[in-house]
Amino acid sequence: MLTFWYCTEDVLTDPIGYSGSNPTRYSFSSITEEDRKSGRISFNKTYFSTSNDFTNHKNNLIKTGKNPSFQPILAKDIERIPNFPERLGFSKKPFEETFKKYIEEGEISIAITNAMSNAIGDHMIGMIALRNFREELSKHIPDDKITINLFQLSPYKLRQITEQWKGVWQNVFIMPSSLDVLLSHDVLFDLGGFLLYESFDKQPLMSFFEEVLSIKSLNIDKDKKRIIYKPNDQSKKKIRSLMNIVRKKSNPVDESGRSPDNPILLYHNLSTTPLRSIPNSLAKKHIEEILENSNFFVVSATGLDFEHERFLNLNQYSSDLDDFASIISEVDAAITVDPCAYHLADAFSTPTVAIFSTIDPSKRCENYPFVKGVLLEENGILKDCHKVEVHDPDASEKIEHSKNLFKSLKIQDVLNDLSELMGHSGKVNNNLLNKDV
Repeated sequence: MLTFWYCTEDVLTDPIGYSGSNPTRYSFSSITEEDRKSGRISFNKTYFSTSNDFTNHKNNLIKTGKNPSFQPILAKDIERIPNFPERLGFSKKPFEETFKKYIEEGEISIAITNAMSNAIGDHMIGMIALRNFREELSKHIPDDKITINLFQLSPYKLRQITEQWKGVWQNVFIMPSSLDVLLSHDVLFDLGGFLLYESFDKQPLMSFFEEVLSIKSLNIDKDKKRIIYKPNDQSKKKIRSLMNIVRKKSNPVDESGRSPDNPILLYHNLSTTPLRSIPNSLAKKHIEEILENSNFFVVSATGLDFEHERFLNLNQYSSDLDDFASIISEVDAAITVDPCAYHLADAFSTPTVAIFSTIDPSKRCENYPFVKGVLLEENGILKDCHKVEVHDPDASEKIEHSKNLFKSLKIQDVLNDLSELMGHSGKVNNNLLNKDV
């Protein structure tokens, strides 16, 4: 679902942070007088992005007092261009039949827009699906004859994930981009606005990505759908040293020279939306209950203002995704809401209970053997609600409803689920969860 446009005057935006934490200026060249007279617009002065991104650029320029002079072009007119890439997503045909033309030619170049989602957790799943897609394609076309280019809204924000898959893709372009770049490809997979696709909320996210890439019919093994993430060596070394200190703190030697074997639990209460976040006041009560009913030593990376001899705030040591992933790799278990934490937990087989307030857990973590998703409500006002906007007339009601759902969570049930997961994982003895009273 792409939007195409041209500009009637040159536009240079102010830095507006479209590429995550690395603010970016965007330059748009206007059409010439010759273009106006001929009625033809050159491809390098025609731009494309998602419809939301187009609107964001336009609105941000208006806010700064600039006339954006953006003139939309109907997508159907653009797609009539003879060398516009062939759309092969959502094919119901067998893989070899879908890509028959390119298999016979022995070469293919692919553009993927909004690749592979702009949300961190979704992007992790999407990159696994893309890896599986390329592996299948390389069975039919020589790997050095396959070019996959990613067009992303926020490449800086996603880079720690994307860069782990160099070789699966060849180039990353930031959107908006010019049409001439897109026209150099044979095939287009468009993930722009994928929340609006009818099939998006009706199946697990991995299945949706497989459908987009036309590999759903391949029945790929579940083990190949698990998350892979490798933090950089610097983060691993820093966090490992830190966690060694935490383990000594969690298991102090007593007068007899013995020390307990208290497992370390990560409690993570914040998400990207208040609908999926446990308020800090409630999070503190949860931690108190965990400490009272288990032998866990609890750590958090969300900056919770909480004090206890068996609690430590690691927020200052978690400055980026690699640090956070390294923390998850070092703990014995985790309790988290629905951000990226449970995806990372799968990468390290860390037993985890993930609390969902809006989405059926089977649509997100069905392939994660050591993650149990708990849905707080099946058919309420938050069902399949991915975010809430401040101007949403139901925003206050939804946020308050979310708070009440999290209040209904029974921590003892969560601890029981963790005990079972930890026993299956073999990571620690699950009897350690039963605190002596």
